[in-house]
Amino acid sequence: MVKIRRRIESLEQVLLSSEILRKRWVVVVVGGGPANLANSTCTRRLSRGRLFEIVQLDGSREGLTDGELNRFIESFPIQGAAAC
Repeated sequence: MVKIRRRIESLEQVLLSSEILRKRWVVVVVGGGPANLANSTCTRRLSRGRLFEIVQLDGSREGLTDGELNRFIESFPIQGAAAC
């Protein structure tokens, strides 16, 4: 049963429609100094058709491109509303 649930969650991430991705809320919390992504974290949750992403950067966003930040965010799994 656990394997099936993991597989369904994996498929849900792949099948997210572009409509859901347009309903995306990103909050970035930053500190001082250069960004250290190795010590930074991100929580991604899908709730009521919206994707909420909370990023806690160890350091500032300065020096990070939008692409680098998005790749970092996308490296974290999306948790469904049931997991909240």
